[in-house]
Parts: sequence; structure tokens; C-alpha cells
Amino acid sequence: MSCFAAGVACSAEFHVSPNGSDSASGTAASPFATLHRAIGAARQSPGADRVIVHDGLYRIDKTLSFGPEDSDVHFVAAEGARPVVSGSVRLTEWRTVEPNHYVASVPWVVSREKGFRRLSVNGERRGRARYPDEGFLKACKDDLPAEAKYNEPQIIISLPFAFCTAFFKASL
Repeated sequence: MSCFAAGVACSAEFHVSPNGSDSASGTAASPFATLHRAIGAARQSPGADRVIVHDGLYRIDKTLSFGPEDSDVHFVAAEGARPVVSGSVRLTEWRTVEPNHYVASVPWVVSREKGFRRLSVNGERRGRARYPDEGFLKACKDDLPAEAKYNEPQIIISLPFAFCTAFFKASL
């Protein structure tokens, strides 16, 4: 489908496919691989442009940013396509710690470089591991050191976390 067939007069048409290459020309026969590359090509082209996004999963590791210079760029799905744009990261190095319990190293979360809000397994949303499974750990007021003043801002160094045994059930 050309730009004119969609009712949009444009100077260029670019195609994107997960099977494409960012060193390609961006045509239907030789599509780009990423939306970022298509945006860059559209910015270099004078006038209104159309970016046709073909079926597939487009993982992005940085934000797609649009500015006033992109106001004449029209993004459309290819006919019959259902493209998905996702900022998710696939975790691949899982190890079993006990039956039905798996662990994966996620260094950018540990270093606080990036966080994550959602966990999906095979397309299904899953709960993140946490302790306790429900509710919260609570510090007992009586277990804190006598020098801790509750209504004054302070930093207490080497204060161990104290908890009330009444909040825990025996699980053995």
C-alpha cells in the first residue's frame, strides 16, 4: 500500500521488520530491523513520511523519543500485521535452586542501574518473589535500642532489623 492509498501524501515510505537489517535501505524488500533506525531515516527525509511496521516483536532498550520534527511521520502496521513493541528484557540464564524455584542473575537491577516492574513467564504475568508472601515485615517498637527517638529524624548506624516473633508462623 502506498502513502497515497492511505490518504496521506508523503515523500518517503520506510518498512520495518524484526527480520530486517538496520544497514538495509528500508524498502519492503529490504526493511530496517528497528524502529529507531526508521525514525532516523524519516528525519533525514524531507516532508511527510510513512513507516510501515510489519508483524513481530520489537524489543527496545531505549525510549522511543519523538519531537516536533517527527510530526509528519506516520507509523502504521502493515496490512494484517499485529506488531508488538516491548521494553522487556529476556532473561536466559536461569538455574534451579530447588524444585519449582528458579533464579536468574539480573546485574542491572542489583546495581540499581535499572529496575523492573513486571515479570512474565511464557506471556503470562507472574508475581515477583517476595518475603513474606503477604503483608509486610514489621519492626517491634520494644525491640529497638533505647537511644532511638521515634519522632526525630536520625540515622542509626548498625541498627539490626528487629522483628516480632508473633508475626511469623513456624514453617517446619
